[in-house]
Amino acid sequence: MINEAMSEAGIGCAVDTVNKLTGMQVDHFMMADFNAVKELSNAVGGVDVCISDAVYDPDSRLRLPAGTSSVQGEMALAFLRTRHAFADGGDLGRIKAQQGFLSSLTRKIKDDGTLSDPAKMLKIADVVTQNLTVDDGLASVPTLLTIGNRLKDIDISKVAFVAVPTTPAPIDPNRLVIAEPAGAQLFSALRKNVDLTDPTAPTTPTTPSPSDTATPSAPPTQTAPPVPPYNKAIQPVTVANGSGVSGRAQELVQALVAGGFTRTGQFPAQPVAKSAVYYGNGFADVAADVAGLLGIPATLMIPAPGVTGVQVYVGSDFTTGTAYGTGGGTAAALPQDIVNQTAGDKVCQQANPDLIVR
Repeated sequence: MINEAMSEAGIGCAVDTVNKLTGMQVDHFMMADFNAVKELSNAVGGVDVCISDAVYDPDSRLRLPAGTSSVQGEMALAFLRTRHAFADGGDLGRIKAQQGFLSSLTRKIKDDGTLSDPAKMLKIADVVTQNLTVDDGLASVPTLLTIGNRLKDIDISKVAFVAVPTTPAPIDPNRLVIAEPAGAQLFSALRKNVDLTDPTAPTTPTTPSPSDTATPSAPPTQTAPPVPPYNKAIQPVTVANGSGVSGRAQELVQALVAGGFTRTGQFPAQPVAKSAVYYGNGFADVAADVAGLLGIPATLMIPAPGVTGVQVYVGSDFTTGTAYGTGGGTAAALPQDIVNQTAGDKVCQQANPDLIVR
């Protein structure tokens, strides 16, 4: 678990854990402790939050009336820390409340003109550098002022708050694991800079890495014959039929067997528009060969740590034949309603019935 990584080896280990789970690369981080939350909320003069009913949580000491309240200092900290006050009293309710707090904070900073006011920005940047743990790339007031200046014209409807899709862990229903393929679809979209509020919008190119722009070296004059990296016959490959066409999985399984992948399986799945090849840790080369065999482009190969082996998830863009076509539209494959809210949305949290007070 990510919090275990944090407790074992600090923020660097937590960042590395996120990178490995998602296949992304976290460039910068900020870590807020309890005092940082209080100081930030004080620096902006309080943050508006909303809850459906009056609540009191004796553990966090959060006490709020029904409706909208401005919280700062200790009460802001209690709002973000409470585990029991919202929804069913679990972590998912707390996550939504934290998203609501950050959404409201974003609106306040934007509405107050903070990002265009050097004095206000300097105050917040000073609070950040004194109270938050940040990486070396962010650890200066001038850097934070530069970031703030870039954000001053941002459309708050594009500031999206997202939670990774989860499902109860098979070995412990009190724990959550990433739900697949929804989790892998989300991480793939993030890696490609897909606009989660509008998946059909053109993507913003990522900054190329040095290896992407370096001049290629001259090819060697002699090459050794390729060595097969694995035995196709023992690789687990399944086909999930989300195409809406009966018998579709069987057709593709036959093509895979003909290509040497004899350890196959098939099952019906939830309908999806876009096909993809999901692969577990250590199966990237197998996935590449499976995708190549079916003509599925490399852009539709998605790492999914929760998958054992390789899973071909067939969508409505691949309903005939054994060579992938180009149908299915241009929108990225994303879980439905993946955006919980944007900074432009004013959301009232649902109180936990067990903690409502009259």
